[in-house]
Amino acid sequence: MVVGPWFEDPEGSLDKTDGPTGAAAIEGEVLACQRRLATLGYYEGEIDGWFGPKQLESLKAFQEFSGLEVTGVLDMATKSALLRRRYDALKDDTLLEGDHATYPHGTTVTYSVGFTPGYLPRHKVLNEISRAFKTWGDAATLDFRRVSDKSPADVRVEWTDLSDSNELFFDGPGGKLAQADARSLILDSHERWLLIGQEPPEGKKLGFGIFAVVLHEIGHVLGLVHEKAMDSVMSPYYNRDKTSLSPRDKARVAELYAPAEAKAVAAAGTPPPMPVPVVDPDEEEVPAVPAAHSAELLYGAHSDISAYMLSLRRNVNSVRR
Repeated sequence: MVVGPWFEDPEGSLDKTDGPTGAAAIEGEVLACQRRLATLGYYEGEIDGWFGPKQLESLKAFQEFSGLEVTGVLDMATKSALLRRRYDALKDDTLLEGDHATYPHGTTVTYSVGFTPGYLPRHKVLNEISRAFKTWGDAATLDFRRVSDKSPADVRVEWTDLSDSNELFFDGPGGKLAQADARSLILDSHERWLLIGQEPPEGKKLGFGIFAVVLHEIGHVLGLVHEKAMDSVMSPYYNRDKTSLSPRDKARVAELYAPAEAKAVAAAGTPPPMPVPVVDPDEEEVPAVPAAHSAELLYGAHSDISAYMLSLRRNVNSVRR
């Protein structure tokens, strides 16, 4: 359990070593870095306080994803980025391989909203949540509809205390603002929440925009992973001013929720060819009758039959006489 600030020397720098140093201060900084990188999905090695090859590679990957200079050095800028306020604690997917649709194309997805902060007008909170869902719905060709908070819904939106799962809780507000999956979107009731255009009340140093956070988390509801582009709503770093989807956000969700036939055409690169009829080589081919001659053949056969019937009547009449 974390009982103090993550880094004892926020301005110091550490580089790779050939083995454990035995210095408590250095190993403490590395341990903090390893824990944070592991939480964010970069480090999979042993949490041992040794700045070895695995630590080096994971740190470089984090620096690249975060738009930092890729040095492999645990410097002040990297420490600051490791502790930067994020929307949630979901792991970063550097290759975007984790994108997956959570609902079928064209589906109507229902959502309900439970408890909301008592210091904010509920109808205004509901309006911002509704607007965030519509923003994604328009891009993904999905229809989001709010139902009563007592009714069954595909997605449940609510506020609850996330302190127990917030490893940055001791470092102050903003360590983990929310969490979401295909069926739920939970915001931390321990934080101070703000409506669009609202500022924190006097005596409160920090507050977080409901719309910006909900907009990001709905991306996770729809199956999108974090995006390294800083102008993207799906960037993991909190930014209250990001209130619209970037072209990249729209393209990702549109591709994810495109109709199955459209995905097949896109994968092939060209429209699928028309099916070619299979002819059995052992079966004798019957030539078609040309349209221009079909009437002629029909009437010609009719004329032959008429002549035969007339001849038959004459023979019968001659016998009767």
